[in-house]
Amino acid sequence: MAEHIGRGDSGGWGSVELILGPMFSGKTTELVRRVRRYQAASKLCLLLNYKGDARYAEAGNVVTHDLTQLKAHPVETLEEAHNRVWQYDVIAVDEGQFMPDLVEWAERWANEGKLVLVAALDGTFKRQPFLPVLQLVSLAEDVTKLKAVCAQCHREAAFTHRKSPEDAVELVGGRDKYEALCRACHAQSSTEMALSSINLNSPSAVSCMHPPVKRKSTRISNARRASLPEAGRENRSKIISNPSILQSPSRRRRSLQAVTIR
Repeated sequence: MAEHIGRGDSGGWGSVELILGPMFSGKTTELVRRVRRYQAASKLCLLLNYKGDARYAEAGNVVTHDLTQLKAHPVETLEEAHNRVWQYDVIAVDEGQFMPDLVEWAERWANEGKLVLVAALDGTFKRQPFLPVLQLVSLAEDVTKLKAVCAQCHREAAFTHRKSPEDAVELVGGRDKYEALCRACHAQSSTEMALSSINLNSPSAVSCMHPPVKRKSTRISNARRASLPEAGRENRSKIISNPSILQSPSRRRRSLQAVTIR
């Protein structure tokens, strides 16, 4: 059975608009611009942001990288805001990649006649997709892909690179932890980061090194000497003090002749 598609309180049909791109591409700035445009058209707008994002201000405001602020309602899931959504025409979601129920509620609100705006990263710092965002692409009426400026070569940048060694996918940060890079610079920086993280003291690295060669000592320990029979100790001492004993008779004769000639 198909889900009922309704009109909003203002009589319009619902829809989903996605604003995607790497960090520092102006996603939040574009989201705020659209919200203010709808506010100017007398639309009631509810702005939701991720509760864990307090980079530039306390939770409760959407803040762009140039410190433009707009009052927002902080949530960890979109379900938390469902009870207040009914009175608004426009629902704007910032940092949508962190909302685990993004697809469910964006689709539901749009089917109820709401205009749903979502600003989100389309990929991780490893260029892997955020699955909720990827799923929402096929359900959205409009998808805008923004680009940033590469922090190294200043060309157009479509990817986010993490400058710190942390490996967790969710790590909120600004320019202290992230930068936008083009394809070539991202590949080079990722390779350099991987090489610099190799620990030369790791067991695998140590096993590759040749251990120092230990030379056998010809000395006999006191404990070993005490365990030898008397005759054995005398013979062993003679061999150590005079290695020529081990030579064959013919070789000893040649050695004596050489000494005599000298």
